[in-house]
Amino acid sequence: MIVAFLFFAFEFLEKEGKATIVTRERVILERKANSKELNELKSYVRQNNPDLYARYIHVNKQFKKSKADYNQAIEDDKFLGFKSFKIFSYQFFPTLLFFLYVVYHLYISVKERKKNIGIKIIHLVFLLFSIVKIYWVFQSSADLSRGEYYILAVITTILVSFSVWLFHKKELTWNRKVKKKLMKVSYYAMVNCDEDKTEDMAKIIEQPIK
Repeated sequence: MIVAFLFFAFEFLEKEGKATIVTRERVILERKANSKELNELKSYVRQNNPDLYARYIHVNKQFKKSKADYNQAIEDDKFLGFKSFKIFSYQFFPTLLFFLYVVYHLYISVKERKKNIGIKIIHLVFLLFSIVKIYWVFQSSADLSRGEYYILAVITTILVSFSVWLFHKKELTWNRKVKKKLMKVSYYAMVNCDEDKTEDMAKIIEQPIK
């Protein structure tokens, strides 16, 4: 149950720590104070040293142009909401392979293990996870809400718990069938064994099955 819950557990965690929030607020306040003092300094230099201020304006324009070119280059590198095609590939291709792997094994389990419902449910859980991950890759700007992730986490946990229960039930059923068959074999052996070996056969049958 815990392992299944971990599929979507990241949504239950806070995105930032308390220290990050506090220090960011302090940076915002300090930036405002710094901008105020810088504006006063610019005003003073413009009035008392026009040449120095003119050089500053020239350099500042070049800086803003370079910054704009850099930001545009960043935008050009973006792919489907990711910073680059490489990052998109890192997120998408392993997920796609995992999705195909799960679909293949789900098909095998449906075709060859028709009575094993537990394994089908496990594959469905992995399929659900891969579908959500693929959706996130292509809709990174419109992610699922936290409530929807909560629902997915609960559904996943329930499905895996039900699957484990089915596995356990199937194992108990199999053990009962094995014991029943052993008893039939033992009875047949007792009936058909030599009389001088009947006592030894009885002792073997009476031994507990481990």
